[in-house]
Amino acid sequence: MINSSAGKKFTTVNIFICAMRNHTAIMIMPPQAAKSPMVMSFINGMINCAEKKSGVKRIVYTSLLHADTSPLNLAPEHAETEKTLKASGIDYTILRNGWYTENYTDSIAPALANGAFYGSAGEGKIASAAREDFAESAVVVLTEQGHSGKTYELAGDEPYTLAQLAAEVTKQSGKQIPYNDIP
Repeated sequence: MINSSAGKKFTTVNIFICAMRNHTAIMIMPPQAAKSPMVMSFINGMINCAEKKSGVKRIVYTSLLHADTSPLNLAPEHAETEKTLKASGIDYTILRNGWYTENYTDSIAPALANGAFYGSAGEGKIASAAREDFAESAVVVLTEQGHSGKTYELAGDEPYTLAQLAAEVTKQSGKQIPYNDIP
């Protein structure tokens, strides 16, 4: 319950209705800390409120790559939200985004400062993509027909190891930056 300065009380449902009014499609993009029961309750509330009370006809949900089979601790919450969305009866599209390249490029400055790139991926390969690339996919799905009821697994084109990333940082910076794997 939220109290406004005018003394009116707004329930979460009323907030959803106001936020979604006059929109036929919405995109739900959960924060990285989606594991929070409060966040998941909020997202599920949006799904349940969308068509029944606000007129939204379609939801695009950004999930996790292979959410239904991934061992990552974020996967169960995304998989559960996908099930809720599918069972809601509202038209949906699910975008299962892979890892953002920015998750790694943000580590370049500390790697240069510390003389090494640290991680715990071993020889595992990552097919990351830039947030901008994922955003372009979302725009297509939101603005074009033919994506109803579909789930897209989205990732970058070329998988790489963190050792390869460290080698590229070395090449670009001219400073030797080894990859140190932390088991």
